[in-house]
Amino acid sequence: MSSSSDSSVSSGIAGVVCGGIAGAIAGAATTPLDGAKTRLALDMRPAEQRGGVREALTSMYREGGMSVLCRGCIPRTIYVGLSSALGLGAFEWSKALLLRSEL
Repeated sequence: MSSSSDSSVSSGIAGVVCGGIAGAIAGAATTPLDGAKTRLALDMRPAEQRGGVREALTSMYREGGMSVLCRGCIPRTIYVGLSSALGLGAFEWSKALLLRSEL
């Protein structure tokens, strides 16, 4: 394997690792917001009676504390982490190949 081929492989691996870590953190951090968004979308009350994101998060916390806010966190973290790892890894690998071929 040549050094330029090694470079594109290492760029792809770095992209997979960095993308996976960033995606997992983002997935875990946004899980409560996704739950609030779902509640707001399913709320059938008129718009004047509905609250916003803060009210949805507050009512979720009152219902069951952090366990309700973090419901689905593990599957979402895995899903977003893997998809981000694949996406950024493929991007970095492709970028390295295109730069090497000097199109």
